[in-house]
Amino acid sequence: MFNFSGAADSVLKTSQNTFGRTVSYTYTGGGGTVSIVGIFDPKYVTPSVNSGPESPMIAPALGIRLADLSRKPAKGDSVLIDSVNYRVIESQEDGQGGSNLILMKA
Repeated sequence: MFNFSGAADSVLKTSQNTFGRTVSYTYTGGGGTVSIVGIFDPKYVTPSVNSGPESPMIAPALGIRLADLSRKPAKGDSVLIDSVNYRVIESQEDGQGGSNLILMKA
């Protein structure tokens, strides 16, 4: 039987190795700091789920593999990217082992 979860993780790893960069991820409330690879987009356009007059938000974002962290990302965690500190304001999990972290400069 085809292992879709393993195949999706393999695609994510390959994408990160090709387009990613190493960043420092720090958990709020303890848990330390880890180095992970993520795909950084300084001007990510968040999808709009409503068809109303709202405008999508443009914010920095970091695509990660959830398996690279010891626990799920949380609002307030921090990420150091190219000597710039960011705070996680939202984690948008994709259901396939990845997450897009919406960030704000700290």
